Amino acid sequence: MCIRDSINTSDNDWEDQLKKQAKELDAKCCFEAIAGDMTGKVLQNMPNGSVLYVYGALSGKDCSNITPVDLIFKKKKIEGLWLTDYIQSKGMLGLLFFFRELKKHLSTVLKLSLIHISEPTRQAEISYAVFCLKKKKQHT
Repeated sequence: MCIRDSINTSDNDWEDQLKKQAKELDAKCCFEAIAGDMTGKVLQNMPNGSVLYVYGALSGKDCSNITPVDLIFKKKKIEGLWLTDYIQSKGMLGLLFFFRELKKHLSTVLKLSLIHISEPTRQAEISYAVFCLKKKKQHT
């Protein structure tokens, strides 16, 4: 796993930082737990074709700041993800198999990169991350 520099939302250029790092990593998958206007801000700075999974609402607000341009012309998507349901649907054996397969794929085929974004004005435990899965270059 490659951990990139953290992006601090109190920086004036945090959105530019996110856009640059997401482009460098070809980050197309984002897991977001804050909601509010941050959902749209993060989605706007992700590459075309990205999927943003909302799995929390730590801000206490509905997702907002989402533009039709991102959804229609840039082919970005937003989906809800309730981790409790997902874990319960897999059962213990299903989860063991899932993590075994994920570990195998991560070590042989995929490279996992992480961009961490935090909001320093909030409680320390409130943060979210953008994850990027990329195939390793094949050697010929």
